[in-house]
Amino acid sequence: MHSTITLLILSFIASIAAPAAAQTPQELLEGAYWAVAINGQPIPAPSPTEDGVVVHEIAVLIKEDGRFTMKVRASARGQAEHERWSGGTYTVTGDTLVVTPGPNSVEREVVRFRWRLDGDVLWLYDEHGHEYRFLQA
Repeated sequence: MHSTITLLILSFIASIAAPAAAQTPQELLEGAYWAVAINGQPIPAPSPTEDGVVVHEIAVLIKEDGRFTMKVRASARGQAEHERWSGGTYTVTGDTLVVTPGPNSVEREVVRFRWRLDGDVLWLYDEHGHEYRFLQA
């Protein structure tokens, strides 16, 4: 009886002490994110890619299956805010995130980002060095 209890305890300790299976980048990235800063400036912030445009919101839903959906609200000088939705697919290799727009997206170019995830903060750096900081919901 004593050895059975000891084996059960040792088995339990081994199961909680065993390292969890490593997550794939897609599993790590899966979730909903909201942009909180662009190039260190809190949202709303100037667009780093379009002169005279202010970004009011970027919301991204990243799915584990390699798909994403994104909403951007922005305004140009003296104009009302407008909202654009887009989506497509992404791949992850190491610290590189490659975003490919879908057929119905306004954007047409494949974009590469360096990425890192610190807890619930996702950092993206585009090819021009612009920094996008997102908070996971």
